[in-house]
Formats: sequence, C-alpha cells, structure tokens
Amino acid sequence: MNLTFSWRTLVGTLLLITLITLAMTIQSQYQENRQLKRSNQALRIERDAAWAQVTHYEKIVEVFNKIVGATQDAHQKAVRDSSPRIITIRKIITSAHCAHLPVPAAAVNRLRAHADQIPARPARAHPRHVAG
Repeated sequence: MNLTFSWRTLVGTLLLITLITLAMTIQSQYQENRQLKRSNQALRIERDAAWAQVTHYEKIVEVFNKIVGATQDAHQKAVRDSSPRIITIRKIITSAHCAHLPVPAAAVNRLRAHADQIPARPARAHPRHVAG
C-alpha cells in the first residue's frame, strides 16, 4: 500500500465538507425565513383584526357618550322647565289649611295595603300570548 499524503485530496475534501455545510445552513435559513414570513403574516392579520375591533369599540363609546350627553341635557332642561311649576305647587299646598293637619291612621293603613298589592316590576305580556 502506497500511502502518500496529498494536500490536494485534503483541501478538496475540506472544500467539499465546507460546501455541504454551507448548503445545509442555507437550506435551514431558507426554511426559517419562510416560517418567519408566515408568522409575520398571521400577526399582521391578527393586528388588523384587533385594530378594527378597537375602532369599532371607539365608535360605540362615542355613540354612548352622545346619548348620555343628550340624556343629561334633556334631564337638565326638564328640571329647569318644571322648577317654576314645583315652586308654584309648593306655595299653593303650604298655604292650604289641610296641609298642616295630620293624616288619619286609617287612610295611611289603606294606602299601605294598596301599595303592598302593587307589584314591584311592571307587568309584562306572557311570551306565549304575544299578539301577532
């Protein structure tokens, strides 16, 4: 057996190993890049859906704020409009002679008994008996 040390063979082998390692690294990086692109696209879709939902909630909050503002304005207007009538009614009642007399116990008891018979919630139509 003639074993001669050949630098060419050694360099060629090392070059082949380097090329194979480089090809495996490139393939791995390519696969990882594809996976990252898919993950990035999924995150974009999720972000866009979340942004649309936040925008929707902002619009709902804006509508509710407008409703609350309109309700408060209507309430304040009703209070302003009824204030003179309340003052007039109080003057009329307090000037009446009977306003200073005690209420008879029998009348109080009858009113309490009547109030106890009134349900706490308003009556509703039974779902099976809805007119249609």
